[in-house]
Amino acid sequence: MYLTKTTFDRKLKKFLVNDEQATFIYINNFEVEEKWQHKELVSLPNISLGNSSSIVNRMEELGIFLAAEQDYVILKDFVDPHYKTYLNEQGFRLPNLLYVEENDPSLTITENILKCPKTIERLKSFGKDNVYLMPFGTSQLEERLSELTGIPLATPSAEISADVNSKIFSRMINERSNLEQIPGASCNSIQELEDSFSLLKHVLDNGGKLVIKEAMGVSGKGIVVIDSEKKFYQYLKLLKKSSQRNGSTKLSMVIEKWIDKACDINYQFIVSKEGYVDFNFAKESIVENGVHQGHIIPSRLDAKQLELLKKAAVKIGGLLHEAGYFGVAGVDAILSSDGKIYPNLEINARFNMSTYQTLIQEVCVSDKDAAIAKKINISTYNQLNFEDILFAAGDLLYSKESKKGLLVTNFATVNATRKDMNQHNDGRLYFMIIETNIERLQFIEDEFKNRLSTITGVSI
Repeated sequence: MYLTKTTFDRKLKKFLVNDEQATFIYINNFEVEEKWQHKELVSLPNISLGNSSSIVNRMEELGIFLAAEQDYVILKDFVDPHYKTYLNEQGFRLPNLLYVEENDPSLTITENILKCPKTIERLKSFGKDNVYLMPFGTSQLEERLSELTGIPLATPSAEISADVNSKIFSRMINERSNLEQIPGASCNSIQELEDSFSLLKHVLDNGGKLVIKEAMGVSGKGIVVIDSEKKFYQYLKLLKKSSQRNGSTKLSMVIEKWIDKACDINYQFIVSKEGYVDFNFAKESIVENGVHQGHIIPSRLDAKQLELLKKAAVKIGGLLHEAGYFGVAGVDAILSSDGKIYPNLEINARFNMSTYQTLIQEVCVSDKDAAIAKKINISTYNQLNFEDILFAAGDLLYSKESKKGLLVTNFATVNATRKDMNQHNDGRLYFMIIETNIERLQFIEDEFKNRLSTITGVSI
C-alpha cells in the first residue's frame, strides 16, 4: 500500500502547521504567478497559446499523488474510472476527492471553486481545528477562499509569497548570501534596463548573449534572448510603446549574461515557521527554450556539488524565513559547461513540478533505480479513455510487483481542451518511468510513444 503516510507528508505538516496529523485540502492552482504580477508594470504581451490554459488548469489532477490518504484534493472534473481502478490495483491509496459542481475550463481551480456556491458550502462543513487549505501557491484568490470557508491557509500571505518569488528577490538573496551570481542586474524601470544593458554590452561584443527575464515570468513566458545590440533596442522600443499605452515606466525585470550550461538542476527544501531548513532532493531538469519539460533522477551532480547546493539551501532558506516565508521552496540552478554551479537562478517559493513526484520517488524509487518524469503532447480526434492507454501500453506500465515501468501521473490533461466529440483535440499526458538504468528509461519512453501512435485518431 503506497502514499498513506510518508516522510515528506509528515514533515510538510509538521513544518507548516506543527501537526503531523492535520488534514490538508489541496488546491493545485498551477501558474499562480499570473496572479502575482502587478498590472501597472510595463511588459510585452505574451503570445496566445490557444487552449493551453485549459490544459494547465487540469494539471491539478497531479495532486492525487501528493496528498495523503486522509487529505482532500479538489478537482475540476471526475477522474477517469479506468485510471482510478488502475492506480488502486497498483497499490496507490488515493486521497479523498472533491469536485466542483461545474467545470469551467477557462478558470483555474481556485477561480472555479469561488464560482461554485455548493462547493463553498461543502468546504464550510470542514470547520475543524486541524484542517487547512494547502494551495500550490497563495494569491489573493486563495485568501478569499479561506475567508469564505473559514478554513485557514497552511501558507504565508499572498503578499509575502509574491515578494519572495520575484527573480529580483533571488538576485538580492545571492548578493546577501555571497552565492555565485550570474553577471547581470535587476531593473525596476525602463531607464534602469537601458543603463544596465550599457554596462553589459561588452558580453555581446565578445560573442556572448544576454537574456532579459520578467521577474514573475513562468513556463518560458517573459524571456527574451538578446544576441545583438540591434535586437535589444528593438525590444526596448516595444517596451517604450507599451509604457506610453499604460502611462508608466515601471517594470520588474532582470538582465543577465547567457550562460552555456551542461545541465539544469532543481532542488527543493522546506522552511519551517521557526526557520529550520530541511533539504529534500536535487534533480536534473529537462528544459527546452525556457520551458520545463521534466526531471531526471538521479542528477549528474557529484557529492561535492550536491553538498554545495545543500549549503546554499540553508542560506536561501534562512533569508526566506527572515522575509516571513515558510513552506516548500524549489530553486532552479545550473551547472555551466565549464563546471561551475550557479546555485540560485530563481526561487519558486511554492510547490514545483518536482514536488508532485516526491511521494512516488520516496516509496517507489530505490537508490539503485533511475527515473524520469516527463510529458507528451498528444493529439486526438476521438475522446481518449484510459482504457485505451492500458490496452496500448500493456507491459510497459508500472506494476506493484516489480516497482518498475511507466506510471501515468495525470490523465485529465489529455482531454482537457475537448468541447465536442469527433473533433481535433490537443492535450498532454504526464508520466514517470522507473527503471534500472538511464538507457532503459529512453527505450520505454520511445516504445510508449510508438504504441500510443497505434491508437486510432492519436498522433504524437
